[in-house]
Order: sequence, then C-alpha cells, then structure tokens
Amino acid sequence: MNQKIQRTSIHVNKKANFDYETIETLEAGVILHGWEVKALRGKSTNLKGSYVSLKNDSPVVIGWHITPYRQ
Repeated sequence: MNQKIQRTSIHVNKKANFDYETIETLEAGVILHGWEVKALRGKSTNLKGSYVSLKNDSPVVIGWHITPYRQ
C-alpha cells in the first residue's frame, strides 16, 4: 500500500515573487470551515496584498479576501 500522496496548492500568490525578495520560505496550514473551503476550491479568493504577521507569537494572515460561497 505504498501510494504516493500528491500535494498541490489550491491558491498561490504568484505576484509576490515578482514584487518582493524572498529571503526565507516557510510552509504552514490554515484551518478553514464550511463555505470557506468551498470558496477556496472555487477560486473565490484573493491573496493580492496579503501577508502574515505574528500576533502574540501566533501567525495571522492579514488581507486575505475570501468571497462567501454562493450555491
């Protein structure tokens, strides 16, 4: 049962690599609930201008817009 798990990103901020110099890259997960998951899979998000900041030693995403999912 050695199945390879293919990891893919659902949303990537491609422009960030052109606008900014990347000194260090970190990978993290985000917990999403209900409509947020459906909106992300439907490409109803915008990472333009978003960034991660540390608040009380915890990473917080600032400026990530997720359009509410519509059925």
